[in-house]
Amino acid sequence: MHRWLKVAQPDNFALHALDGEVVVLEDDMLIIEAFRGRRKQAYAFNLRWTVVSVSGGSGVTPVSVRSFGHTLQIGRYAHQGNVSRFMTEFAQLAPCKVAMARA
Repeated sequence: MHRWLKVAQPDNFALHALDGEVVVLEDDMLIIEAFRGRRKQAYAFNLRWTVVSVSGGSGVTPVSVRSFGHTLQIGRYAHQGNVSRFMTEFAQLAPCKVAMARA
């Protein structure tokens, strides 16, 4: 007797396996491409007017990108160690304000 495995359907968890963000620094712009399922949305921030911060709480620690009253949360799927490494590298490369809260 054969048993058939159900292939992941578009409304299944596999659709979101690659959810996350790509962060690009280009000249004086911060470009973030967010992927959620089949959707891709791009955001552009002028680094001169942008603040990037992370809270030091436990559990999920998203990064906040703020500019002109708009806030974008990124990194919600990243491990805490990866968030810390990202913030350290970002602070060295980006000419904007970077704030890391103490736990």
